[in-house]
Amino acid sequence: MVVCGNYDEKDILCRDCITNRVQLHNACYKEVPQPKEEKTMELYEIAEQYLGKTRAELGLQCEETCAEFVSKCLKEAGFTESSVSCNVLFRQMKNDVTHWSEPEDWMKKNDVIFFEWDGTFKDELPLDHVGIVCDVDDSDVYYININGDDHDKVTKQSMRKRSKQIAYWLRPRYDSKEIDRIVVYLKDGTSRTFI
Repeated sequence: MVVCGNYDEKDILCRDCITNRVQLHNACYKEVPQPKEEKTMELYEIAEQYLGKTRAELGLQCEETCAEFVSKCLKEAGFTESSVSCNVLFRQMKNDVTHWSEPEDWMKKNDVIFFEWDGTFKDELPLDHVGIVCDVDDSDVYYININGDDHDKVTKQSMRKRSKQIAYWLRPRYDSKEIDRIVVYLKDGTSRTFI
């Protein structure tokens, strides 16, 4: 792997490399061995590892714990959207068309699903709840959330796919997740991500 070798003691890229972002500054090229690739977990797998955990165990403190939980999972999956409000989280994700799409097909694993409990949809907002889709069958969608059946624990729940309470679902574009980032592998085997 070819990376910028012209960084200071804090491992920062040179100004030319940061400015270019697409192609590293020619004067800075150095060969550095690439570390072993780690398998990254999918969004639903990150959420599944927390099943049964309480808000306290996860360090969640906000009133809209569902959005805070989904934000925690998004961050662990490498996405930047984060909020303690379902409405703000939805807006951030919907406006980030590079990393999220509003699919026209049925929900799939890894989709982030938003709910409006009264099912009226007079306006796009407000939304009442959010979760992460972990499975879908012919009639139901299964999702992981907190503030569901057990208000203090992460649970897996299901709902009919055609339920009027399902407002939206957004799909991560995993293939474009790193588009606006540059990962630099340093001589000591560590890496830095620049956004």
